[in-house]
Amino acid sequence: MRFSAVILAGGKGERFKSSISKQLMSLNGKPVLQYCLDVIEPLVDEVIIVSNSQYKDYKCVAGGLTRSESAYNGVMATTGDFVIIHEGARPFLRAETIQQIKELLLCGNDCVDTVSPIIDGYVHNGVSKSKVGRFLGLTPEAFRKDILVEAFLQSPRRDWMDEITMVQTLRPETNIAFIKGESFNSKITFKEDLSFAEGIMKFWTQPITTLPDLSKNVLIFGGTGGIGSACIRRLPNYYAPSHKEIDLSTNDWEIDLKEYKAIIHSAGEYSNQEKVMEVNFNSCVRLVELAEKQSWKGNMVFLSSASATYGRKGIPIYSASKSALNSYIESRHEELAEKGIYLNAIAPSKVDTKLQTAINPNTPRDSMLTPDYVADFVLRYTDTKVSGHIIYLKVGFND
Repeated sequence: MRFSAVILAGGKGERFKSSISKQLMSLNGKPVLQYCLDVIEPLVDEVIIVSNSQYKDYKCVAGGLTRSESAYNGVMATTGDFVIIHEGARPFLRAETIQQIKELLLCGNDCVDTVSPIIDGYVHNGVSKSKVGRFLGLTPEAFRKDILVEAFLQSPRRDWMDEITMVQTLRPETNIAFIKGESFNSKITFKEDLSFAEGIMKFWTQPITTLPDLSKNVLIFGGTGGIGSACIRRLPNYYAPSHKEIDLSTNDWEIDLKEYKAIIHSAGEYSNQEKVMEVNFNSCVRLVELAEKQSWKGNMVFLSSASATYGRKGIPIYSASKSALNSYIESRHEELAEKGIYLNAIAPSKVDTKLQTAINPNTPRDSMLTPDYVADFVLRYTDTKVSGHIIYLKVGFND
C-alpha cells in the first residue's frame, strides 16, 4: 500500500503581511516549509506540494482560490492508496505522528484526524462555553484516497474549512480515528507566530528517553565538579584527567581519543575572566577538532547553561561563553553527525553545586536541580545517534 503526502503551501498569506510567503520565511535558518518536509518525506512514497511557485525539485501543483480547491488539486495529483494532508505552515510535525497515522489507516480506519483538547474553554458571543468535549483541529489529516476523492466529487462546494469536515458531512458513515496532536504545532498565520515558533524550536526539544549503555569507556572533563562527579558515580569505566594533566584554559593540550566511546565535557569556569572563554567554549571547539583530526566516532555531551538564553547579571562572560557553545553545536552538529560525531548539550538552570553557591550563595535549595538529576540527562546522550539537541532543564519543567 502506497502513501502520498500533500503539503498545502499555496496560501497568499494576507494576514502575514509580507512580500515573502510565510512558508518560505526563514525559521532558525531554514524555510518554514522544509521542517515538515524533512519529517514526512522519508515516511511516505511521494510528496506533492501545492504551491503557486516551484519549490526546489519537489513535484508541485498549483493552488486554488480556497484551501479546499488547493487540497483537491494536490490529492488528484497523487498516486498512492492513502493521502496524508498537512499544512506547510505547521513546522512542528513529528515522525511519531505520521507513523501512528499510517498504522491506523492500515488497521482499517478510513480517515485519521489530528486534534488537540481545548484546555481553557472559549468565549462565544460574550458567553463562556464549557471546555468539555471540545477539540482544536490540527493537521495532518489522512484518508483512504478513494473515500476522499468521492467526497470531493460529491461536493459542489470548494469552501470547506478542512477535508475531515467535508468527509464527515457528506459521508457520516465513514470510520474516522482521532489522535492527539502537539498543542504547540500551531499554524504560522501572523508575523508574531514566527517569533513564537523560533522560541518553541529553541526551548522545546524533547529529550531522548532511551537508557544508555553505561559500560562504555567514557572520557570526562570536569570530573571533580558536582555534575561530573554525579556522572562518575554511575560509570564503571571512565577516565577523568586532572587539571594538572590537561589544562583546558590553554590550547596546547592533546589526548588520544580512540579508546573512548563517549566524551562528557562538564568543566566550567566563571570567576577567572581570562579563562572563562577558554575553558567553557574554546576547549570544546578544541575537543571537536581533535575528534575530527583523529577520525574519532562517538558521542560528545557538553554542559551548557540556561544563562545562554539571556545574559545573567554579574556573569556576562560566563553567559556569553555558554551562548557561544550552543551556537557552535547548532551550527556544526549536522555535518559532524555525517562523520559519526554526535554533539549534544544539557543546559540546566541553577544546580545545587559549589559553583552555584559561589555565584549566588542565597539561592534556596528547593529552587535548584540536583547534580544527579542533571547527570541522568547527560548520560542519556552518551549512547545515541541523535545530534544537535540542547536540552534546557529547570525545576518542575522536565518532570
